[in-house]
Amino acid sequence: MPVEPSAPPVTEGFAKRHPMSSAVVPTTGIRTVFLDVDGTLVTYENVLPDSAAWAIREARRAGHRVYACTGRSRAEMPEAIWAIGLDGMIGGNGAYVEDDGEVLLHQHLSAAQCEQAVSWLRRRGLEPYLEANSGLYASPAFRDAARPAIRAYAIGKGAAGASSMEVDDVLPGMVLTDELVLDDVNKISFLLSSPEDDLAAARRELPDLVVLPERGALGRVAEGARLVSLVALGAYCTKVGLHWPGVVRTARTPDFRGVPTNVGQWPPTLVQ
Repeated sequence: MPVEPSAPPVTEGFAKRHPMSSAVVPTTGIRTVFLDVDGTLVTYENVLPDSAAWAIREARRAGHRVYACTGRSRAEMPEAIWAIGLDGMIGGNGAYVEDDGEVLLHQHLSAAQCEQAVSWLRRRGLEPYLEANSGLYASPAFRDAARPAIRAYAIGKGAAGASSMEVDDVLPGMVLTDELVLDDVNKISFLLSSPEDDLAAARRELPDLVVLPERGALGRVAEGARLVSLVALGAYCTKVGLHWPGVVRTARTPDFRGVPTNVGQWPPTLVQ
């Protein structure tokens, strides 16, 4: 998914308006910051604000480490995002972990799991798209089927041109093909027709996968369409920290803090 840096790029004037003073530089050691991407690091129009780039660079200059923690897969993280100085990412809802260019974890669906899920979704008349590190894949019918959900979500977020937005605007580079059985898929997303019935059926028919109704991109009900993701159980455990006992322990201490942020409104506590 390409990202357009906001114009002009980070300027001296912006830095002067948001100086790093000794008063906000922490004295308690290095911290690790995990950031969502859509709606936090970039806008819903896929623009990277100066404020986001500045905050991350200043945090890293102060010695902290900054990671993206996102539903996006590696293929959806363009160079414009990496160029601001991320140390790594947790992607694909926990299926992929990268640190300093080293892949620490890639727990994808097997080809058999992918075939089982795609076959069941097609029999039920639900359009899926596959998210892999190599790219995004969907059937030719997905573009039309997903249009109402794409537009309704964009309208709800106040995105410019939302009423005429197409799937390609949100998921550029998607490969449209009827061959949807792959062995490197991080997650499978699909559009619901009857939300309660479809969710219950997916959980019953695909017991070895975690069914996650999306609360982020495309997750709103739109003319009967809602996006849902299927991920491997182990990947989801990684996303919530169950594979990292140290992180779970840290989360119970006062030093582990969640800082609410919005695009373009990066508080000094984030840089701290």
